[in-house]
Amino acid sequence: MVSMKQQNVNPVKVILNTTNRGRHQWGQIRCAKTGRIRHTGQVNYIRYVAKKKYGVKVSV
Repeated sequence: MVSMKQQNVNPVKVILNTTNRGRHQWGQIRCAKTGRIRHTGQVNYIRYVAKKKYGVKVSV
């Protein structure tokens, strides 16, 4: 018998308001299925949470 680790798949969308660094930037992580907002914050925070929690790499 082999034990396996299972990771839940949470498809998410990362939305940024602008890519212009001269303006105020914020972002959101939304569930791709339901559209519910999971996290909101500054771009660096959104990058960190997306990578750690959802395994999504965000490039700006």
